[in-house]
Amino acid sequence: MKEQFTLFLVLSIMLAGCELYSPDSTADNRLAETARPSPPPLDSLSIAGIHKNIFAKSCAVNGCHDGSFEPNLTTIQSSYQTLVYHPIIKNNHINEFRYRVVPYDTAASVLYQRITRCCFVNDDDRMPQHTDKPLAPSQIANIAAWILNGAPDMEGHIPAEPLASK
Repeated sequence: MKEQFTLFLVLSIMLAGCELYSPDSTADNRLAETARPSPPPLDSLSIAGIHKNIFAKSCAVNGCHDGSFEPNLTTIQSSYQTLVYHPIIKNNHINEFRYRVVPYDTAASVLYQRITRCCFVNDDDRMPQHTDKPLAPSQIANIAAWILNGAPDMEGHIPAEPLASK
């Protein structure tokens, strides 16, 4: 009888311990939530930061670069793929641009030119066009810095110019 009581006591303690430390325990969930590190802030000079802080708010809006035409700025990946070393569709009157973004070169990047200059093709075509308010100087500076730093992708790799265009 004493052995059965001891076994019962050991099993009871073990079960109680499982309840206290189970993943479904409210106390443990609260502890895990407070102990979980918060994600690092997006670098404002990375494609992820530029997408989150600029493209998603000012460009990938309904009727603009929302995936209905290029460049598609709806996601980080689509932004990168339709900007860096991507041939342009709408050039200026002297056809001086080849790509939307040329790493290390804002002067050759049509993206930079479209957000900084009016009258690229038409009288009023500075981007963004859906508002009469241009991007803030800090936003333009972030895009310029990203381009001048080589327009790195999501993993920080600098793209190489496509072989067919060299």
